[in-house]
Amino acid sequence: ILTQYYYPEPIPKPHELAESLQKRGHNVTVGTGFPNYPTGNFYSGFKVRPWSVQTQPMNGVRVIRLPLFPDHSWSPWRRILNYGSFAAVASLLAPIMVGKVEVMYVWHPPLTIGVPSVILKWLRRVPFIYGVHDIWPESAVAIGMLKDNWLVSLLRKLERFIYARASIVGVVSSGFIDNIESKGVTRSKIQL
Repeated sequence: ILTQYYYPEPIPKPHELAESLQKRGHNVTVGTGFPNYPTGNFYSGFKVRPWSVQTQPMNGVRVIRLPLFPDHSWSPWRRILNYGSFAAVASLLAPIMVGKVEVMYVWHPPLTIGVPSVILKWLRRVPFIYGVHDIWPESAVAIGMLKDNWLVSLLRKLERFIYARASIVGVVSSGFIDNIESKGVTRSKIQL
């Protein structure tokens, strides 16, 4: 599972997915950042270093934590540093650190999580399910974080690039299907 946010951050679904798969007999590795969401400050008890690998005693899930620029402000540039730093570090280190992988579930958002996913697919021949839990960059424009400009145009190109390389694009709402299909993804590749 590749996700920028993971337990103890208050986004429970990646953790629940990892735990559930582990209980069913799968060997699960999670690639994630050092926890800083939602405050943008690193959690106490986590020493930030080039990486950290732990097996969680509560469930046996192996967790690889990678450094990133911590932020959850309304500044688009600080947020870009946050998302971009994790994508860059995960692109460099994940192919070396994850071990044998049969399939990868990628937790989106942020959109930039797709970059290391594509790199892992290319370097390690790992198919990935791109789990879309929010439509980017539209949602960032809708809430006023980004203006519809050259940066959003670039993000839309990145979005299409990632969707085209995913084995499955998983969505959490039937309302996402038409949106993603309009971006060139075949309906048979989209799973609710």
